[in-house]
Amino acid sequence: MKEFYVSPVAKVYYHAELDALFLEYLSAVKNDAMFIEINTAVLDAFKKLNTQKFVADIRRMGIISLASQQWVLNTLLPGMLKHLKGKKL
Repeated sequence: MKEFYVSPVAKVYYHAELDALFLEYLSAVKNDAMFIEINTAVLDAFKKLNTQKFVADIRRMGIISLASQQWVLNTLLPGMLKHLKGKKL
């Protein structure tokens, strides 16, 4: 596994055998800035890889603000889809 981001709150890593990028929350996200930092790491890692697979374990993530949810819709998902150039996520 190749790690792209590790903190007490989350880790982002690539699993080569599954050819998938993983985001695993280890504890609750404290604020919008932390959520965006973690998910920016997801987007940066995804752009470096040639995978179409992304898995997020959000069981320990906690409550996410509407602003953070909007960031996912406006930044994360469009960035991932743009990188895929028409391939399915």
